[in-house]
Amino acid sequence: MSAKRECPTCRTTYTGDDKLFCPRDGTRLIESAKSPPEDVLVGRVIAGRFVLERRLGKGGMGLVYLANHNVLRRMFAVKLLRREFVSNERALARFFREARVASSVDHPNIVSIYDYGQTEKGEPYLVMEYVEGTLLYKHVVESRTRNLLPLSAVDIALQVARALEHAHQRGVVHRDIKPENILLTTFNGQPNWVKVLDFGVARVVGQPPLTRVGEEIIGTPEFIAPEMMTATGDVMPSVDLYALGIMLHDTIIGEPPFRGDIKEILQGHLNVVPPKLSERRRDVQIPRELDDLVAQLLEKVPARRPSAAEAVQRLEMIRTQLPSRAAAAVHAVGDGGGRSDGTRE
Repeated sequence: MSAKRECPTCRTTYTGDDKLFCPRDGTRLIESAKSPPEDVLVGRVIAGRFVLERRLGKGGMGLVYLANHNVLRRMFAVKLLRREFVSNERALARFFREARVASSVDHPNIVSIYDYGQTEKGEPYLVMEYVEGTLLYKHVVESRTRNLLPLSAVDIALQVARALEHAHQRGVVHRDIKPENILLTTFNGQPNWVKVLDFGVARVVGQPPLTRVGEEIIGTPEFIAPEMMTATGDVMPSVDLYALGIMLHDTIIGEPPFRGDIKEILQGHLNVVPPKLSERRRDVQIPRELDDLVAQLLEKVPARRPSAAEAVQRLEMIRTQLPSRAAAAVHAVGDGGGRSDGTRE
């Protein structure tokens, strides 16, 4: 069954996995709060020990459930391949590749993988740590101004960059970095702690692809790098850095740089240089270094983008230049713009 998403502005509900923005007012859609039908998988026991309690989310190929380990009495997240894909060899290969790739990385900003396998019915499953939190895209669209202060956006991007640095050092490219795959939680008393989710389309550098370029779009159109539409060789870590640049633009401005139908979005990635952050948002201070970093992350030529390690260093430096949340809020009120997001961040 297709996912239902709701526009938080006009409250219109849309059905389908292909819609990310409201056609009426351009607001990013969120998951509908309306009650879903009864889930037949709730109550099932996976691998003899994980009792599925409720559905947490649904992706293109997988379903994620909150599960209680009936021996440890501890909560986990269990991902199952959707029933219609169980007999699809490519989907099975991609699912188990996610399990292998995700379990090869171990970082505080990446969700941990504990186990994977197949049920007695041959259904593949993946057991992950269960983290309570809010997806970044919801954090943005449900904020008062539907964007973030630069300090908050940089804090989040810095953690994502650290996770990417760790993954890239191990030859792992995520390939689908976007706000929908970034979970914000509280860790050791620190709010907005990042957990990077979903390595479903990840690749190990040098590994042959499961999907040929041109056969289907890999990733999310608003966040894919130009070379993912044209390259015939290996996809390199630079695609994740491009997506990081799109994410910084998306969270600070409130929308990605390229909008429209899918053709317009893809043409934007290939041919259009987006305006600087400071040209699109004038109510807050945007350091020149942040403008420059985002512009370089969005370079059309992969070799011109910084590495994840370089992005970490530059984001750490930029963070010291940004005003505190309190100072930014005073500045916004003083300008009469009322665009401070301090109460929601």
